[in-house]
Amino acid sequence: GMVAGTILNAQGENVEAVAVTVAGATQASMTTGADGQFQFQMDLGADYTVTPVKDINPLNGVSTFDLVLMSKHILGINQFDSPYKYVAADVNKSGTITAFDMVQLRQLILNIKTEFPSNDSWRFVDASHEFTSANPASENFSEFYTINTLSENMMNLDFVGVKIGDINGSAEPNSLVGTEDRTDDGVLVLTAQEAKIPAGESYKVEIAAEDFTQVLGFQNTWTLAEGVEFSDVISGAIAMILSESLSLSLSLTISL
Repeated sequence: GMVAGTILNAQGENVEAVAVTVAGATQASMTTGADGQFQFQMDLGADYTVTPVKDINPLNGVSTFDLVLMSKHILGINQFDSPYKYVAADVNKSGTITAFDMVQLRQLILNIKTEFPSNDSWRFVDASHEFTSANPASENFSEFYTINTLSENMMNLDFVGVKIGDINGSAEPNSLVGTEDRTDDGVLVLTAQEAKIPAGESYKVEIAAEDFTQVLGFQNTWTLAEGVEFSDVISGAIAMILSESLSLSLSLTISL
């Protein structure tokens, strides 16, 4: 009997590189291609469980903008309009959307963590599941498909792939689809005063930007020349977060 299905994301795009396993009287596995499809020939009369897994590239589709969307949802400013956004925002897999999910996602963005501590990079929802609660992340939706006594071809064992942390759906689901451009209206210009500083002295670099009220969020990285030592970061008009790789700062103190 043929056991087959297709894995799509919430936008209807095929999800590639999903490891699909069939376990039961016999074992089989395969990885989906750019078409998102899987199929197996299995013995009739036996029970099987079909399970999709994808735990690679956790930063795929994840950016500061996703943190902004999560924050607005938690504060009640803009609630998620899709049950799959709830699943994507449940970074710590607790069944709730809280500030702890934002903390773990921020750690990933800032390279403090290289993977989700308690979640896979992708989760897969049985496509036939209908979300009914106010908090879809708390529902006990199936992430596998159980076949009780295979008696005929089963060709529609479809799943919806959800990239964890990707609230705005910008993740690249397969090699044929490019990532969404997250740059909106122009360029944010940061300015600083040039200065020559004698060796051994500390210097505070003030960094400013105009029209910052139009910016929902941003992230960037500073690279220091050889011999320049970073000392501290001081928040200015907005609160900044500093990672070990020296990201996200408007005010720097540099020791030479």
